[in-house]
Amino acid sequence: MKKEQVLQQEESDSALARRLHEEINGPGNVQPGAGSIPNQASGVKLIECPACTFINTITEFVPGRSYTCEQCFTPLSVPASNETIDAPDSNQKMVMCNACQYMNRIPLGNFDAIVCGACCHKLKGKTPVSETQHPQLPPASTRPLQVRCGECSSINALQVGMGVSTVRFECGSCQTVNEVSL
Repeated sequence: MKKEQVLQQEESDSALARRLHEEINGPGNVQPGAGSIPNQASGVKLIECPACTFINTITEFVPGRSYTCEQCFTPLSVPASNETIDAPDSNQKMVMCNACQYMNRIPLGNFDAIVCGACCHKLKGKTPVSETQHPQLPPASTRPLQVRCGECSSINALQVGMGVSTVRFECGSCQTVNEVSL
């Protein structure tokens, strides 16, 4: 008697799963076989984390399932099946580091210098007044600096100029943009 109830429940669950799969993917895309996952959609989804802006790649997207960021474990807002894939903000500029070939998002706003989030190579910075007026002078000396990330507490090694008062950098671990006044 119990086995019959269990078998009936499994059959009704299987029928419900097939019906939901047909509603999501259309009647022509039914995957035969008992081993298939009923409501798995094909394709890759890219979802940007709202906390750390890491681009999460979800290869086997299942509607209704909750996902967390691979870097900071923040819950992600997953688009409905009819929405387009979330992409990085097109207004933000991406710059490749010449030293390590890492793609860095350039933060919006004013800054003294921007360094690579992976290798701390200087990507962009203000040109000192002395260099613009006297090009024959040697470049301003720099100093090494170790700064702890405010989000994940990892230590980032930076090279900053002697006259730099504010540094904005992307953490090499969690890709959070940090700003430090020296």
